[in-house]
Amino acid sequence: MFIPLLNPILICRHFASMGDHPLKPCFSEPYYQSLYCFVDIETTGSKPENSSMIEIAALLYEPPKNPMHKGQIIRSFSSLIHCLEVPPKITELTGLSTDDLKEAPPLEAVLQDFKLFIQDHIFVAHNADFDFHFISACCAQVLDSALSNAKLCTLNLARKCIPSPRHGLQFLNTFLGLDIPISHRAYADALASLRVFEHCLRVLPQEIYTAQDLLDYGT
Repeated sequence: MFIPLLNPILICRHFASMGDHPLKPCFSEPYYQSLYCFVDIETTGSKPENSSMIEIAALLYEPPKNPMHKGQIIRSFSSLIHCLEVPPKITELTGLSTDDLKEAPPLEAVLQDFKLFIQDHIFVAHNADFDFHFISACCAQVLDSALSNAKLCTLNLARKCIPSPRHGLQFLNTFLGLDIPISHRAYADALASLRVFEHCLRVLPQEIYTAQDLLDYGT
């Protein structure tokens, strides 16, 4: 699923979280000292009550201190998810068929791995309310534990930071010249949202300094 790499921030947070009372993330620190988990999912519908998650991808990202530079993708996570039947319109949109998913790991196993991956880092997505709610509802259903991460939306950030006629991910990919093949697949869309985030960092108002400032600005 993913291969962890050594990183000073991760190592410090690992030891800080040991014991009976794990430390919570400190959002009063400069925003570039937090880690951000960029997430995207593909689903068979818009509501977790009557549709299924069929793919998830996530990128754990450390922003640069100088926003004119690129940050570092520390590690990545990606998995297909078992599904008994993929609607034809979803196959047409994503390229994923029932045959592709019939031997994929079950939702419970994938979400267990995902929660280990994201830990308590900031959850980021384009139109984050959808991804966060869908994943959280699935976690509550199969793991008895919903997501509790702080949440940041690159769609909201883009609307404030990028003077564009539209702010959908596919449009911004072309408008900003990101050159990422947007194919309605989870990894590509997560990467595109990360690149949109980097662009927004370059033009943030000067008063946006802490992680909490950024979270408030991106709501």
